[in-house]
Amino acid sequence: MGGLGSSQHLNTSISILLALAQDVASPSVQLWALHALALIADSGGPMFRGYVEPTLSLAVKLLLTVPAAHAHVHQCVAKLLSALITTIGPELQGKTRGKLTMQESL
Repeated sequence: MGGLGSSQHLNTSISILLALAQDVASPSVQLWALHALALIADSGGPMFRGYVEPTLSLAVKLLLTVPAAHAHVHQCVAKLLSALITTIGPELQGKTRGKLTMQESL
């Protein structure tokens, strides 16, 4: 994370990238903004959890609005979703019958 370890820098960076990812006039700007968001989500880990909801909302919006001709943007959205799942993975694990979840075993 380096300098992004500061919550102020993290907040600013994510806000700018979320805005750039919505730039429908330039698919290449969207592509790089989504790529950067995925990298921050991967490297930020628990620090990124506060930004999962707006990022997920953006991903859904882009999947519904970006034309199919821009397949590279859809691929970056998929990478971003993968990074989000990695970030919040333990919270997505449901309780199953007969098995202890990781949180219960601790």
